[in-house]
Amino acid sequence: METFEIIAICGIIGTIIAPILAILFQKHLNYGRFNKIDNVRKQAIAGSWNGDFIQDNKFNDKQIKGTITGKFSTKGKIINGYMRIENKIHNTNPSFRIKGGFKMARFLVLDFENEKNEIVQFGKMIMEFSAKADKLTGMFISYGAETEDVIKGKVELRKE
Repeated sequence: METFEIIAICGIIGTIIAPILAILFQKHLNYGRFNKIDNVRKQAIAGSWNGDFIQDNKFNDKQIKGTITGKFSTKGKIINGYMRIENKIHNTNPSFRIKGGFKMARFLVLDFENEKNEIVQFGKMIMEFSAKADKLTGMFISYGAETEDVIKGKVELRKE
C-alpha cells in the first residue's frame, strides 16, 4: 500500500471518529459532573412535583408569585423531565424541558429551557432535597421571555 493511501484511510477514519468522540466528550462535560444516584434517591425524585415560585421584580418591590407543576424521571446519573409554570402577572403558562443531576446526593442542579425552541427562555435551578425526600427548596436564575431580562427568585416543590 502506498503512503498516500495510508494517509487517506487514516483521514477517513479520523473524520468518522472525531465527531463521535466530540459528542461523548461534550456529554461528559455537561452531565459527567453529577454524582451517581442510588436507587432509593431515584425512586424518591421520580414522579410528579408541585410547588410555588417567587420571582424578584426589578421594577418595584412587589414580588411575582406563581405555581409550578412538573415530573421527573432518572436514567443513570441524569434527571430528565418537564415543568410548567403559571405566572398570573404575565398571564403565561410556559412549559420547560429539564435536565440535570445531584451533587453530593443532597443538592439537585437542573437546567431548563422553553419547550418551544423559537422562544428564548432558559435557566438553572439549584435546590436542596429534604431529609424526608418530599420537598425541594432553592433558587433559580433565568432569562425571561416576557421580561427579556435576567430574572431570579426562590422555588419550593413538594412531591405528590
